[in-house]
Amino acid sequence: GSRNFGSGENALLGNTTGNDNNAIGANALRCNTIGAYNNAIGSENLRANTEGNYNSVLGYRSLNCNTTGNCNTAIGYQSLRQNITGSDNFAVGGHSLECNTTGCFNTALGNKAMTLSLSGCHNFAAGHCSLYSNNGGCCNTSIGYLSLQCNTAGSANTAIGAQSLRCNTTGSSNVALGPISLFKNTTGCDNIALGCNALYGNTTGGCNFAAGVYSLANNLSANHNTAIGQYALQLNHSGYYNTAIGHAALKSNTTGSSNFAAGLCALYNNCCGSCN
Repeated sequence: GSRNFGSGENALLGNTTGNDNNAIGANALRCNTIGAYNNAIGSENLRANTEGNYNSVLGYRSLNCNTTGNCNTAIGYQSLRQNITGSDNFAVGGHSLECNTTGCFNTALGNKAMTLSLSGCHNFAAGHCSLYSNNGGCCNTSIGYLSLQCNTAGSANTAIGAQSLRCNTTGSSNVALGPISLFKNTTGCDNIALGCNALYGNTTGGCNFAAGVYSLANNLSANHNTAIGQYALQLNHSGYYNTAIGHAALKSNTTGSSNFAAGLCALYNNCCGSCN
């Protein structure tokens, strides 16, 4: 090998033909044989790497298990620690993407962001514990403290705001913009929640649209509701195919279905009536 630099006990110990590697710290790049253009700064970093290329590591035990993964960046304590063959991942923060093994094209920014993710790809997580439990979910965007924290296999979700979509597990194609929006959603799909506490209690309901603070906040399993305005359809839990436009429109509705209300407090006291 040529143009390698090793400083620290057993740094680049096994290197044979790998070129342009920098290893600083005990056991850094210890098992590397033919991997090239790697930078490992810190003890135990990239220790198991054999053939992986273009990896950059700063921390302790970051990318520790990587063997053939390429183009990964890990900054922080045990970030991307268990990565084996995953490539093109970017992790900044302690324990970020720590359990990733084969996932690719993930970005995790923040302490414990995407910590338990194993094989998910094309995810973006920014914030403490965002997408923390993600396993195989793909194409998720999570920005904010504890956003999408419990997601395991749900895909194509967008959560922006503290604790938005926090309880989601396998629900997919949801959009939550605002603190605690779609907070309790677990398996519901194709929901859009805009505003603080919008669709807060929804668990399995799908195809709902809520825009406004506390709109459809208590919805549980109902589908195909549209609520636009603060407190619109706030108490609805199982009514479906309702449309409420305006402040507190259909606010008291719980089980009524196929209602249309437009205007300030329109159909405010309706609780179970339908087809209005």
